[in-house]
Amino acid sequence: IIVFDEECFQGRRHEFTSECCNVMEFGFETVRSLRVESGAWVGYEHASYQGQQFVLERGEYPQCDAFGGSNAYHIERLTSFRPIACAVSATRITCLTFPLLQLHKCQHLSRVVELVSLPWT
Repeated sequence: IIVFDEECFQGRRHEFTSECCNVMEFGFETVRSLRVESGAWVGYEHASYQGQQFVLERGEYPQCDAFGGSNAYHIERLTSFRPIACAVSATRITCLTFPLLQLHKCQHLSRVVELVSLPWT
């Protein structure tokens, strides 16, 4: 996540790859715009993960109004944030072969690039 102290990606900037409980520790008064480069993050209105929470998915947020996504709750700052951890479970795939449509099961625990690379049983 890349944060800026002014709207529209202007002013001072800092890139974070892990949580930040208070942007003031990095010389920022607040975050006025940001870019999420990957993953999902939760942004908080106040330091120490307090106040209104906002889910920040990959994309650009040129001003504070873009954080909330609605006019129901207006904020003027984002002061702490952290990545959302994702639990990854085992990947399972069931394939039927042609022409006999026989059932072949395999469990593969890492990313599958090509089906032909799977260990058929």
